[in-house]
Amino acid sequence: MKLVYGRAGSGKSYYCMNEIKENIENEVSNTLIYIVPEQYSLGAEFDLSNMLQRNGTINIQVLSFKRLAYRLFNELGFTKTTFSKASKSMLIYHIMLEQEKNLKLLKGVNKNRGLVDTVADMISEFRRYHVSWKTLEDIEIKNEYLMMKLHDLALIYRLFEERISSEYIDEDSRLTVLSKLISKSIMLKGAKIWIDEFDSFTPQELEIIEELEKVADVTVTLTFAKDSSNGAHCAPLQTFANKHDSNRSGEHRSPLANELFTMSQRTYDKLKKISNLEELYLDKPKRFTNHELYHLEQNIFQFPYIKYNQPTEKIHIRIEQNPYSEMENIARQISKKVREEGLRYENIAILTRDIDSHRTIIKRVFQKYGIPYFFDDKKDLAMQPLLTLITSLFDIITKNFQYDHVFHYLKTGFTNIQDPNDVDLIENYVLQYGIRGASKWQKEWEYPHEELEKINHIRQSIVEPITRLKEKMSGKKTAKEIATNLYQFLIETNVYDTIGAKVDTILNKDTVTSTEQEIAN
Repeated sequence: MKLVYGRAGSGKSYYCMNEIKENIENEVSNTLIYIVPEQYSLGAEFDLSNMLQRNGTINIQVLSFKRLAYRLFNELGFTKTTFSKASKSMLIYHIMLEQEKNLKLLKGVNKNRGLVDTVADMISEFRRYHVSWKTLEDIEIKNEYLMMKLHDLALIYRLFEERISSEYIDEDSRLTVLSKLISKSIMLKGAKIWIDEFDSFTPQELEIIEELEKVADVTVTLTFAKDSSNGAHCAPLQTFANKHDSNRSGEHRSPLANELFTMSQRTYDKLKKISNLEELYLDKPKRFTNHELYHLEQNIFQFPYIKYNQPTEKIHIRIEQNPYSEMENIARQISKKVREEGLRYENIAILTRDIDSHRTIIKRVFQKYGIPYFFDDKKDLAMQPLLTLITSLFDIITKNFQYDHVFHYLKTGFTNIQDPNDVDLIENYVLQYGIRGASKWQKEWEYPHEELEKINHIRQSIVEPITRLKEKMSGKKTAKEIATNLYQFLIETNVYDTIGAKVDTILNKDTVTSTEQEIAN
């Protein structure tokens, strides 16, 4: 296993991406996988596309550990039923209600609504860090209150494990199962894997890395500095000449200077236990184009610190009366830089600890100043109307025209039934007469209604294209054939024209709702 390490901005991610680029250009046959934390996956794909100078990353899989588990489960046909977060909470609630008399402290689940979520979160943490219910039972401490709490948690945890272990898999055990399946994967044998942007790893993730290292070529990056006397060690780095720093280079810094990299140091120690590391230290800063930011990175959280003696031009600190005035000042600065300095909006970012508390203010202020903006937060793909249409369409085909699936499909607004009143009309008719199943949808309806002819016309417009698609999908089909048939269906039902028309309408509006923004995207 190769370990690539260095301080922030030293080019660790660039090193990984450059190696990926070289492998793609050399047309290696090995599977190439770039593993990053879930929240970085989109940015990593974007950066890779830019480096590769192409519109996609088809030769390289950018995954999180969680997505790697999905890939492996699909490859190996792993079929255990997934236990959702809601199902987990329901089971824990049932256990706590059932064991009310045996619980010493965590009682009253009916009265305390947040108790189930708290217990569920604790069990998740135990499972991620390989703490078993038996471990909790064996703990002996003098604090009576804590002992009662441990007793209750061990009891709930044990019953929870007993009831899901044989038939189900939940999010917390997914990575444990993954580590056991790696040796069976054909995809991972001889693969080249880069693991980047992590500060630390859970025991589950370390197990996965240990197993990956047995079958693949693995590179891991970590952010910390090097002590010249002891090799990899979290010590302050002094690399390029600093004419602006005061002359304190000979001064000894306290151990507090190392605390910034303590987590990475511990991760390094754990990696060293599972593999013989081939270490590569990157000491030249690549990210920082101005000395102020570089000096800040070198000295933030350090004590003693080296003072920057020159006036700062790139870093400013302001105190505002409230969040609104803070955002107004930011908007004025952005407008000035775009108008007078030629800066582009796409090169400006606002970072905040709590995006939700600023969201409404940003929308109001930026609309006032005419500043385009984009919130880079995670969105549920299931809320995308087009994806809802496609998943509902397949549900209709595979589950025989059930009511929920048909009207989820129709209410996306992207079908060939564009008038919402027509959808309401046929929905009321279906509910009134209890119409269910493909056999009833495919026959002409005869139940009395003053607009029966119109209702049958709507029914026919819905059923005919779906029935044709179902016939094309029957039998064994390749992924390409399925995708081609689906594309032809979307063309036939004018989905693309409908989307284009809606996007044009949205783009011509001064303000858009979050739902309209999803459509436009």
